[in-house]
Amino acid sequence: MDDLRFAVRGLLKAPGFSAVALATLTLGLAASAAGFSILYAVLLRPLPYPASDRLVTITGRGISTTRFEEWRQASTSYDAFAAVDPGVPNVDTPDGPERIQSLLVSRDFFPMLALRPTAGRVLGGVDFDSGSPSVIVTDRLAARLFGSAAAAIGREVHLVGTGYVNERYVVVGTIASTGPLSQGVVSLIMPLLPLPRGELCPAIGRLKPGVTLAAARSEATSLAAAFAGRNASRPGAVVVQVEGLQDHVLGASALALRLMFAASILVLLISCANVTHLVLARSVARTREAAVRLALGASRGRLARGLFWESLFLSAGAAAIGLWLSSVAVRALIVLAPYRVPRIEEAHTSAAVILFTAVLALATSLAFVLGPLVSTGRVDLNSTLRSGARQLGGSRRLQWFRSLLVSAEIAVACVVLVIAGLLVETFATLRPSNPGFNPEHKLILRIGNTAARNEDSIALVADLQARIGSMPGVREIAAATDLPLTGLSWVPDVSVGGRQVAGGPSPDAVHVRAVTSNYFSTLQTPIAAGRDLDKTDMAQRLSVAVVNQEFVRRFLPGTDPLGQRVSFRAGRSADDTFDVVGVARDARLSGDSAASRPELYIPFTVAPARGFYLVIETSGDPASIAAQVRSAVHTLAPGAVITGLLTMTALLRASVAEPRFHASLLGILAMLAVLLALAGMYAVMSYSVAQRRHEMGVRIALGADVSDILSLVLRRSLRQALAGLAVGLPAAFVVSRTMTTLLYGTTPADPRSYASAAAGLLLLAIAAALAPAARAARVSPIEALRDA
Repeated sequence: MDDLRFAVRGLLKAPGFSAVALATLTLGLAASAAGFSILYAVLLRPLPYPASDRLVTITGRGISTTRFEEWRQASTSYDAFAAVDPGVPNVDTPDGPERIQSLLVSRDFFPMLALRPTAGRVLGGVDFDSGSPSVIVTDRLAARLFGSAAAAIGREVHLVGTGYVNERYVVVGTIASTGPLSQGVVSLIMPLLPLPRGELCPAIGRLKPGVTLAAARSEATSLAAAFAGRNASRPGAVVVQVEGLQDHVLGASALALRLMFAASILVLLISCANVTHLVLARSVARTREAAVRLALGASRGRLARGLFWESLFLSAGAAAIGLWLSSVAVRALIVLAPYRVPRIEEAHTSAAVILFTAVLALATSLAFVLGPLVSTGRVDLNSTLRSGARQLGGSRRLQWFRSLLVSAEIAVACVVLVIAGLLVETFATLRPSNPGFNPEHKLILRIGNTAARNEDSIALVADLQARIGSMPGVREIAAATDLPLTGLSWVPDVSVGGRQVAGGPSPDAVHVRAVTSNYFSTLQTPIAAGRDLDKTDMAQRLSVAVVNQEFVRRFLPGTDPLGQRVSFRAGRSADDTFDVVGVARDARLSGDSAASRPELYIPFTVAPARGFYLVIETSGDPASIAAQVRSAVHTLAPGAVITGLLTMTALLRASVAEPRFHASLLGILAMLAVLLALAGMYAVMSYSVAQRRHEMGVRIALGADVSDILSLVLRRSLRQALAGLAVGLPAAFVVSRTMTTLLYGTTPADPRSYASAAAGLLLLAIAAALAPAARAARVSPIEALRDA
């Protein structure tokens, strides 16, 4: 109790020290607690399924709805195997048709994931017979359609666009949710029926105990090769990918979260270094007090306990405030995140977060005690009582220890700065100044006319072009099955120049779009060679095509692309052959990659689709006509569903939201690290100059001028900074090698990021030393020698 009272009294007697140390440590603990809250919720907690560590996803060309059972029977690595084929049907709601996300699942889906109904039952037995009308809906959708989950049982829902002939389904059960299986929110689950529906059919498997992921991948490769051999008419390999379910669900977000957590820990280390500086300075100032207590019989252990209690009080207070700040930061992060990270909404100040922060607080308390003990442990009592604190304050060992702390801060700040710089470079690359089209004054929307046939869209597009094109302020209007930056395309198997190009996930896959004649003029995408698609091509449904420059580079290098022929199946029973009549400039396919992909454009009338995009160019603000456009669509197609109604500039911003968010968060942490490092350098240099005041006075008395004193102080600051950079730059390179999947248009060895970080920290080192150096140069020799 005496130690506790002494610690409290000591902190109250030094309010300036206590306040600065508390604020500095709070920043570090708050950052680390917030980082751990998200990391624990998203990554460290197991998925809410039995044996979740053995769950894997199987995706790629080769597993289709017709081949799923064959895969399940041929595979020996799994003790459970279920299809999870996603879809986006339209459901009738009280507010009209609405597009929702669905899953087609096989009979093992519910028992494998241990999903329980909140009302009714799950799918099973006869639900998987041909023509079954059974569906499961989530509680949220049930409440919207029928008022409650219980009221939904036995009720009928009207679904269009499921891939099946049937449009009337009966709700047999409801569930709270499917858990974090996909990036979207699943609202409806249907049985996977024995009916050809699509080429790709993702699956989830649970590995048998003892079976490794590598073994499952090897088996999938063998099965894929066997299936490819049975169907020689299909070009390319039947590629199948196997990965852990958690890795599949999180994608690149997992690495980004790990980097953010690591950066928050580095910020905490810098905070601890700064507080250690303060503790050292205070321990030097209290050296005579400690010597008197030792002379009166106190043990060094008793003094250490007193220091520990002071540090523990500071750390405990910082941890309490930091936990509150971290909870506020996490809630803000969840709200402001521009893209959905699975399970991030579950992040909160849990018991695990409190325990983690408490352990950090205890560790920092011990570190603050060890610093003064190590640096001052061999002080001689007699000399200290005679000369006071000046002898200890000027000891070489203590000066070396402080310099080491400053260099460590520089090294840590360098690592965070380089990582942030690489992500900023990525964002700058992905934020194209010219994406291959002009996004200004463009309104886009997707129309899901799934109640009609594909052929009906031809007349609907013509009617929409006439109706919307006559609106005031509308310059042009075009339609396409997909648009740039949406990341969506049709990727069939293609034959070009005698070369067979596989579709699906192949990196060489050709992305095909069916467009109207004024598509390129509306988007203002230049035609580099040949001609555009025209109205004659549309009216006569001619088999002509426009390709992009990347298509020519990959498949037709060194030849004239005009007149070349490309064959693929454009929705008919046999392959169609298209004559290339033009070459368009490359356009950004998706926002997460700056790389161009081979693209091919054909007339919309040749391959119409029930779901298509409209692009409307206006003379003024495109958002001002959104209501009129929506009304026109509902008038001409009452059952159509409108989604993605926004301006193309908004689409451009949204396409790079994820890398921008990563860069912003790392940038904030980097700036915090730099500011703390700057404060640490300034504090050390100021204290060093104050301790060497007598030396400075002697130097000036012996003839040293202002430039000599400034040079002396600045050289020391630069030496500390260079020592930190010597460690920080190689460490940053090692860390950056782990984040290649987050980088686009730059490399882990990008010299600009490293040079910028090094130059910035050197300038900060100079800035931190300027004020102490100026004070040192103004020292009066007479006063300095008198105070000696």
